[in-house]
Order: sequence, then C-alpha cells, then structure tokens
Amino acid sequence: DAEDKRFALGRRNPVTDPTGRDKILHTFHVVDGKATIQLDEGSYRLVAYRGISYDAISQEVEVSEDTEVKFVLKRAFETPGQVAVDFSVHTANSIDSWVPVGIRRQDIATSGLDVAVVTDLHKVTVLEPIDGGPLLIPGIEVDLNGKKPGIGRMVVWPMSPDAKIEKSSSDDAIALQMAHWRKLGGEDAILHQHRNQVANP
Repeated sequence: DAEDKRFALGRRNPVTDPTGRDKILHTFHVVDGKATIQLDEGSYRLVAYRGISYDAISQEVEVSEDTEVKFVLKRAFETPGQVAVDFSVHTANSIDSWVPVGIRRQDIATSGLDVAVVTDLHKVTVLEPIDGGPLLIPGIEVDLNGKKPGIGRMVVWPMSPDAKIEKSSSDDAIALQMAHWRKLGGEDAILHQHRNQVANP
C-alpha cells in the first residue's frame, strides 16, 4: 500500500517494520520476569519461549479486565561446558534490519543466549550491558571486495566504538583486506566469513 512504499530498500524506517508485520501486536519481551500489555477483550493463545534450549509452552487465555498469566519455562536440555552464541546480530543501525536498538537489546536479553555479537553493516553499535544477561560484544560486518563485486562479507569482532572505520580498497587482495580489518579490530580481533554472495555475470 501507499504507506509501505515510503520505506524502499535501503531507506528503512528505524522504528517501524517496513512490511507492516508489527502493526498488530504479536510479540513482546519479558525482560525482568514481568510484563504488562494492553489487549482488547477476547480469547487469546499466548506462547512463551526462550530460545532453542527451553521448552516453549502455551496457554489459552480469556481476557476481560485485568488478567494475570504466569509461565514457567523449563530447560529442554543441558549443555555443560558450552555457551550459546549468536555471532551476527543486527539492529536498525544496519541497512538490512528494521529492529530498533532498544528492542533488539530486549530480544537478546530474552533469547537464552550467553553471548551476542552485534555486527551492523559498516557500523559499530554498542548496546548497554544486560545485568545478569548475555555478554554483548560490539563488532561490524564488512564487504570483501574483489575484481568482481559481491565476493562476500566478513564479520569482525570485537571492535572499539572509537575505531575509525575505513573501507579497504577493492583493488587490495583479500588477504590485505583482512589484515586491514584485523588492524582496526586489534590484535585480539576475530574474523570469519559471514556469507557468500553471487556476483552478477
């Protein structure tokens, strides 16, 4: 519709999902054990989940006036000696994500993750620490350029928010480009390929 046409690819609204998926409330985060939302009276099916390591459970609820619903999520399996990590989390600071920074932080806090690496495209985003929650590591996603465009992308972390982000030359060999980003990230920087892209012939 006309409203959606305002949000062309590459000009994403930083607050609203451009496809309109969030015009009707369908998801909310329970960060500190409690949440309050407003719903019209009627019947609802509420589903609670916290990542893949917890069992999802649901309840059929009849909402009239103030209605309280309780969920207790149980761990589905144990992973001793292991951590759950997402190495590529994007916010609305990235051209390919619509999720506002604050909402993404809530999403990470309730995801069941132990570590989340925030890797917005061509920008370092630092989220506020989550008390008792996942470790948040700032990083960046960058293009690897070659003689043909679209050779792929790479994630670099950790990255200092004060780092002066300068793209490496497309004429540089891939090894030189990787060395360029390792220098920006510091001697402890970790680089890994994010995805391959198919170049147009």
